[in-house]
Amino acid sequence: MFIRFLASIFKYPVRLFFPCKVIGNHKREKKACLYFGNHVAGFDSVLFYLWTHGEMPCYLYKAELSKIWPLNWICKWFRAIPVNRGDADITSVKITLQRLKEGRNVFVAPEGHRNPAFNCLLPFRKGAALYALKSKAPIRLFYIWERNRMFRKNYIIMGDEFTLDEYYDKPITKALLQEVTDLLQAKVDELRVKLNQILAQKGIKHRRYTKKEIANIRREYGDRADEVIANTYVVEAPMQVDVLVEQPCQVDVAVDDASQQN
Repeated sequence: MFIRFLASIFKYPVRLFFPCKVIGNHKREKKACLYFGNHVAGFDSVLFYLWTHGEMPCYLYKAELSKIWPLNWICKWFRAIPVNRGDADITSVKITLQRLKEGRNVFVAPEGHRNPAFNCLLPFRKGAALYALKSKAPIRLFYIWERNRMFRKNYIIMGDEFTLDEYYDKPITKALLQEVTDLLQAKVDELRVKLNQILAQKGIKHRRYTKKEIANIRREYGDRADEVIANTYVVEAPMQVDVLVEQPCQVDVAVDDASQQN
């Protein structure tokens, strides 16, 4: 509780260094709710907490961070959920569902890892759909404009709350998980385009990539990197561009076992 108190105290001064405007309802109710959105930087979870109003949500984070002090200590106090990416990590799935039963907000990045490019989405993993179907928790989606930089204004657009009532009575299969995953990604992409249109009307454009960011994009997208970079500055650019190498994600591996527990 002490750490959360400190977080609430320092939240507003830190905002001065990382300005951001939230479009849509920035208030988060104190109840079970899944928050799904894009993942452009390790700072995403902090930015989300700084500029939305509500208690500290639970975050999923890569288990490797547990070996780094003081991140392991901070994650423990915030009841964050470690994920062993690439393994059949049923434990993280169970913990996530338990946090939702406790009435907590849970922040999930369905892309599975950071996307080095702006204005496109990596393919969503089926884990987000699994959490939504098994918990039956309400969902809110968001989209972050670009990787945050100190003293440069960023933007987040928040969608309205909704549920997946039409899917709850169906058995959880890989086909159903893929259908719901595609639905969630399409909805996040609608927010992306909507945010682009709003900012374009104000004459706001994405910043240019740094050399390091361009190198990361080429590593992620390979021969299609130039297309991805060019699409960054197109308001209604395609939703996603296939990645060069599909990265493993623990919930994809765990889908069969978790589904059988339904």
